[in-house]
Amino acid sequence: MSNYNITQKNINEIPMDRISLSPEKLYLSHDPANAQKFIFSSSVQLCNYGFIQILFVSSGSGKAKLNGKEYPVKPGFLAILDQGVALELFPISPIITYSCSFLSELFDCPSSSSCSISDVSESKLLSFFFQNTEITLPIVKIPRMKTDLFRDIFNKMILLTNDPSPAYCDLMRLYIAELLIRLSESFYRSSVTAEEVADDAHMIRVVTNYIRNNYAAKHTYDSLARVACVSRSKLFTAFKEATGKSIGDYIKTVRINQACDLLSETDKSVYDIMLDVGYNDMKMFCKRFRDCIGMTPTEYRKQYRK
Repeated sequence: MSNYNITQKNINEIPMDRISLSPEKLYLSHDPANAQKFIFSSSVQLCNYGFIQILFVSSGSGKAKLNGKEYPVKPGFLAILDQGVALELFPISPIITYSCSFLSELFDCPSSSSCSISDVSESKLLSFFFQNTEITLPIVKIPRMKTDLFRDIFNKMILLTNDPSPAYCDLMRLYIAELLIRLSESFYRSSVTAEEVADDAHMIRVVTNYIRNNYAAKHTYDSLARVACVSRSKLFTAFKEATGKSIGDYIKTVRINQACDLLSETDKSVYDIMLDVGYNDMKMFCKRFRDCIGMTPTEYRKQYRK
């Protein structure tokens, strides 16, 4: 088999022993797949020749340019690059990038002069990915909660690349298949329709309004899911993505904010206010209050009492 190479310009890679020859030219060597990890602190142009490449950003920020279009680069950035496609990265902070390069023959598919992801569409191992994923752009955003999963898969491929086993091709084939199948799960989540986004926004409004109007009540995921008329898992995921908080943290914030209002605007005792906002343990209430506000309820009243 001929050597396949990827040309990299201005590469700052750590550690250097992961590069086969020199920082300017990386080789796929005689194997039909490999994986590597890079740290880019200055602008870099990635041009692959003769193979398919998957790039994943686990840390850092900046922007990327592909086919004349610019994309924000943040953790979770993932790109599938066909042969001859050039991707430029412009780091703002150092970008940690994982790379997986492979040939279509790894999946027992005929080699092609174009060497694109579609060349492996007939592989039975990847049938789920191609049946359930309609990728219209070569770049997608992996949800934050799944970035660790993708990084773990890449790390397994890197370990295998650095320490090959007799089952190298079989294992690499399984890791890449898992990577693409996991991508199909995430891609559908990042490709929801406008109607679905509107439905989620309405559901979040219903739940947050209900919590604010009933902050002293005991809430569970099941009870709030019934209020929103959705499943518990749907509520958990949508609420976290919309507010950046778990439902438990949101309820705590609403209760402590209400306690602040009562402390500054009424003559009620701290004990009565604790009961009013849904707590029945003074030690727990004071701890939650200090965690949120940075002072005790009594200190807050002295400072902010109108």
